[in-house]
Amino acid sequence: MAVFVDATNAQPTVLAISENTAEATRQAGLAMARAMAAQTAQTGAETARDAASASATAADSSKTAAQTARTGAETARDAASASATAADSSKTAAQTARTGAETARDAASASATSADTSKTAAQTARTGSETARDAAAASATAADASKTTAQAALTSVQAIQSTLPFPYRATRAAAQADSTLANGAWYVSDETGVLKMYSKTSSSASVDRGAVSTPGYTDRLKPRTVIPTQDRGADGSGAGTTTSMAADQAGFLASVNEIVASRNNLPTGINDLFQFQNGMELDPGIYDAGDFTMADCKLWMKARIPGTVFIRIPAGKYFLTVTGQVMGMYVDGIVFMGGKGALKFTRTSTNACQNMRITNCYLANYTECGIGNSSADMPFLKVDNTQLGGSGAICGIAWGGYVDQLAIKDCAIGGNDYGVAIGPRLSANYNLDTIDFIGNRKADIWLKPNIDGGSGLSSVAGWGAGIKRIKYGNELQTSGSPYPRILIANEDTSDSTKWRGSYPPLTSGAGSDAGFLILPTIMHNHINQISPWYGPFIRSYISNLQYGLMENNKFNGGTNTYFIEFPNGRTANYTNSNSHFIFREGDGSVPTAFSTHVIGRMEDHASFWPGDPSAIPVYPVSDNPNLKVIGNGLGPSLRTIYGTGTTTAVADPYGGMDFEIVTATNTNSGAGKYISLDGTNLASGGMIFVEIALQQAPTHSVSRVLIELVNYSSPSVWAFQRYIPLPANLGRFLLPIYVPPNANPGSWQLKCYSVSADVVSGTTDQFIIGDMIVNSGGGRIGRDKALTRWPVAPRNQTMLGGAQSTWPTGWSQANLNGLAGLTTTINSVGVDADGDYIEVAVSGTTSASGGWAVYLEPTRALNVVNGQHWQWYNKIKLVSGSLSTAFSGSGTDSTTGQMLMQWETHDSSDTVVGTTLKTAFTPTGTIANFGHAKWNGFNGATAWVRPYLSMTFPNSTAVSFVLRIYQPMIRRLA
Repeated sequence: MAVFVDATNAQPTVLAISENTAEATRQAGLAMARAMAAQTAQTGAETARDAASASATAADSSKTAAQTARTGAETARDAASASATAADSSKTAAQTARTGAETARDAASASATSADTSKTAAQTARTGSETARDAAAASATAADASKTTAQAALTSVQAIQSTLPFPYRATRAAAQADSTLANGAWYVSDETGVLKMYSKTSSSASVDRGAVSTPGYTDRLKPRTVIPTQDRGADGSGAGTTTSMAADQAGFLASVNEIVASRNNLPTGINDLFQFQNGMELDPGIYDAGDFTMADCKLWMKARIPGTVFIRIPAGKYFLTVTGQVMGMYVDGIVFMGGKGALKFTRTSTNACQNMRITNCYLANYTECGIGNSSADMPFLKVDNTQLGGSGAICGIAWGGYVDQLAIKDCAIGGNDYGVAIGPRLSANYNLDTIDFIGNRKADIWLKPNIDGGSGLSSVAGWGAGIKRIKYGNELQTSGSPYPRILIANEDTSDSTKWRGSYPPLTSGAGSDAGFLILPTIMHNHINQISPWYGPFIRSYISNLQYGLMENNKFNGGTNTYFIEFPNGRTANYTNSNSHFIFREGDGSVPTAFSTHVIGRMEDHASFWPGDPSAIPVYPVSDNPNLKVIGNGLGPSLRTIYGTGTTTAVADPYGGMDFEIVTATNTNSGAGKYISLDGTNLASGGMIFVEIALQQAPTHSVSRVLIELVNYSSPSVWAFQRYIPLPANLGRFLLPIYVPPNANPGSWQLKCYSVSADVVSGTTDQFIIGDMIVNSGGGRIGRDKALTRWPVAPRNQTMLGGAQSTWPTGWSQANLNGLAGLTTTINSVGVDADGDYIEVAVSGTTSASGGWAVYLEPTRALNVVNGQHWQWYNKIKLVSGSLSTAFSGSGTDSTTGQMLMQWETHDSSDTVVGTTLKTAFTPTGTIANFGHAKWNGFNGATAWVRPYLSMTFPNSTAVSFVLRIYQPMIRRLA
């Protein structure tokens, strides 16, 4: 019969089997041996006592005989004395008989002497008899003491036997003959001085199951009798009958009531120091019980032998609901099965306490939440060596409030929508470590941000947290239901029938982007999915994520879509870079893209996501003069079509048309561009840097391209090959590549193209490409330095100098053809999102017809020769006023407008020569990028050129306008 044990008064039952079963087994055997020795000693002592008693009886008999003999002797002596007296009285008369009387007297004297001797002997015998009697009495006393000791030892053994997990019988034969032990019952008996465990196979046979320890017990504080074992009547057989289930429920309820009552049965003043309360210690068994409620409590509950106590919770119920303050919790070694969950804490206010631990437990087949709270402040939870396996449950563990020092470690968690849900009000120092997540359906970890007022970052948003050494398993996954491994979202508390253990996440609408979260340190994790997989590693529905550190997270199997995804976008205010993400070559099958929005500082050492807006250049632009440009694809004419396709020039971010849309024109064929490289530099080996600009096309875009660095000499050798996901907005990709020494100089190419497998039949799939640069040396060169170093110097010079009323260095103005009457003022020099600029105010009334010009470059800045290809682009905005009083002009490229941009060409003697290319336009209040290209159009005598802007006004014309002129973009392409 299973025994339900409840410790009272002060301590748990003192004879509980040791949790270390092997040591307990040895100690129990020793105790039984001592008990048997004590019984043998008792028998010997009783035999010695009986012998001593018999000896005392014999001595008393001898003493009586001696006393009788002595009395006879004394009587004879008295008679002899009387006879002498009579003789003396009749002396005269008896003279004749004197001789005879004397003879008689002598005989009587001899008789008296003999009697004295007999008396002495009797006295000696009596003394000996008394000594023997005293010795026998002492022996009996010793025997009684030995018997008392033996009985105490026997009582202890019997108490130990009562705590055994199975019934005790003196011998195996006695148990086999015991009809109260049904077939299949387990029992313990004493065989050859060792307690052995058996199970019955029939009414007269059993099977040896091994030794059982019955350790000796010494209570050094108080007698055992004040620490009783209480059987509350629980059945624990697991029979599942109406009777057994009622007994289990009643037994647990009685113990719960005793625990509640025990808080009031205390010595005066003890609650001032410690919240005392009885706990439960459960004997092995399978119990059917649940739906218990406590208010304020100290919950201590453990299995006598961990893993041998099974509690089946009624469907739709929690095993225990605590509605009040929890002063401490320790749950050990119990298997909870079924129900909604095991432990539910419903207090919503502060519930701060220490010693919150769940260990060595198993929560199986619960349907809502295994362990959860609703408190605003409930720190110090420790869950370790515990398995949680839900059955369509919502949460495995849902713990919120100030969760300081929460630790979940060495656990396995699965079968839930969300394996672990932490927050809101995470406070600090929660740690998830060495957990195996298996078969959760919506997220393995759900982090709920702090939504308190104020900054929210001072103390309650998750400082110092860690998610480390986790295995995110791919068991039970399906590609049709991908999910993030970590979800960041608020709780949806709109349904009043739900609680923290059943709330869904708030993913849209008011309040979904509220709150703050300090990202935890996420390190040394293994993320594994089936293939294909379409979910991100992290999905966040809030914007304000800060201060995280992620490194050495290994991805394997199906590829995540993103490392971190913001499905609803991200508020621009939170594009901070105080989170740090580090990725290296050994990180495995990393997500396809890093993030949908800027999130923090990303060090992409292996160029997994070159061009991502979160990435920082691991290798900054170098000023090393020994860097060499070995491949230049800065303009369309410098890039060659690859595959089956066409290209069309499109606007670049510099105001020109240097980028291209590449279109794959044949069904199921790829297309792209390539540039040839200087193989002599590659042959020396070492580090090179590839830079390229890529973007999705506006329509019919492919999602990725393949970048290759290949030598087509026989045999062909690939130094680099990687798929790059295309960003929706322009991305600048940096690829550091190490070329082995002694590489074949051969025929090297840098290729970027869509592969045929990505081109959909019946469409003309596209992507945008620009700025293909390759350089050798110990650093990357960057676009600007590439322009200055290949093959001539400069352009894209920074706007230097300049201030209010002062032109930038090298800039100037002029009145052409006699124009006069206008006043020109530099209102300001500054920088905005579109670049460096000056604001020029022109006002007055012309006194002659002529032109006003602004020269944008220092004299002799641009050395050119005929046949070169140059481009010039300028952003210009009309800040105020009107240009309507200026003459409309025409450009040599058939453009019209109030302002002209043109080249002034000079020969080596500084004489203006040849003709100039002109582009006409009219600046407006909306910033615009104006430009043109000069190709094979310079005069053969041209030595240098100076670009300038100009307008022409008639005489006596009122002029008033303010122009914002940005830094010019002037460059040579070929």
